[in-house]
Amino acid sequence: MRLYLPFFFAVIFFSSSCSKKNAPTPASNANASAISISSISPSSGPYNTVVTITGDNFSTTPSDNVVMFNNVKAVVQSASKGISLTVVVPLGAGTGPVTVSTNLVAAASGPVFTYQLSPVVYAAGIDGLRPVYWQNGGENYLSRSTPGSGQVRAMAITNSNDYFSSEMHFVGDFGNGAAYWMNGTLNNLPYKSTIAQGNSIAISGTDIYIGGMDYPGPAYWKNGIEYLLPGTTNNNVNVLAMAVSGPDIYAAAIDGLSGNSAVYWKNGTKYNLPLQTTNYGGGPRCIAISGTDVYFGGYDWNTPVYWLNGIEYTLPQKNGGGVYGMVISGTDVYFCGNDGGNAVFWKNGVENILPSANGAGATAYAITLSGTDVYLAGQDNNTAVYWDNKTEHFLSSNPATASSIIVPNQ
Repeated sequence: MRLYLPFFFAVIFFSSSCSKKNAPTPASNANASAISISSISPSSGPYNTVVTITGDNFSTTPSDNVVMFNNVKAVVQSASKGISLTVVVPLGAGTGPVTVSTNLVAAASGPVFTYQLSPVVYAAGIDGLRPVYWQNGGENYLSRSTPGSGQVRAMAITNSNDYFSSEMHFVGDFGNGAAYWMNGTLNNLPYKSTIAQGNSIAISGTDIYIGGMDYPGPAYWKNGIEYLLPGTTNNNVNVLAMAVSGPDIYAAAIDGLSGNSAVYWKNGTKYNLPLQTTNYGGGPRCIAISGTDVYFGGYDWNTPVYWLNGIEYTLPQKNGGGVYGMVISGTDVYFCGNDGGNAVFWKNGVENILPSANGAGATAYAITLSGTDVYLAGQDNNTAVYWDNKTEHFLSSNPATASSIIVPNQ
């Protein structure tokens, strides 16, 4: 079982301009020669594959040709002598026939193009003082036309197996309030104090849970209704992670700098997680549930740790650090975070150091999987980055942070 629980940020929102549509029916012209398609090359590939279509009676003006892959419109890059078109496979096309039509000639159907799923990398966070998400490295601002500063701290995707009905959810803050964006539309969450913040998200069926803070204490929202969590002893206590398993609702937070600072709530009842270090405290920053097992990842003073069913375990490290995100796939358990100045991830307790072009000051805040590939989002010396299988990619040249990442197949 794979759990997409990008933490804290964590991600990312989004209105698709791509939609399935039937091929247009052009006006008939008795004098126009019929279009024919003899071949396509290549005949398979992911989106953005450049395909050459060979045939007869295409328009010599690229924009006059309407090319569809399985009824999804493609971009025509060039047309040559009416016998060749160069086109780009559209996102989310699926497997199906290639058709070509013009304004004057009805569509001709050609060979089937086999659409191959490929990862689309979504990351989210902050660039400057604005909430942003990146899609395959392209930056998009949330609430661009609305004055104010903010940050995306978590994101989630629903219906991820269907590109055309998928929904993107972003959580964070905007202005002084807790914010939730659904497909790019801002929804301000209600709060009772003067400052509120969203930090985490969990989705169960049609219910959307957002964890955060309504100053000075922890809170969560279910479908836009706020619930305050009891029992904290310090100010600025944030719900940093949420998870839902059946009827059980989990929220995790760090309550101060003491031996009792690692806390979580299950269905509104507060519990403490054990800490080996009592002077400086620690606590959980992420959560994942696999069957009956409940995992928290975080830190104990300056040591990366995790808790499994209430028992604390130390992760290997060299220079001190902590855990910020986690994901579970089958029997494999992944954590990510930092070890000294290095961004790292652990797979089943084995530490892997991620490359840093800047040499120091890197942290991985979120982790997700796509097949056997590992993707992480974070920061490298104050610059937003993501890694795929230990290859680093820069997302911004400005001071920025990527705190969430999701990689659905498209």
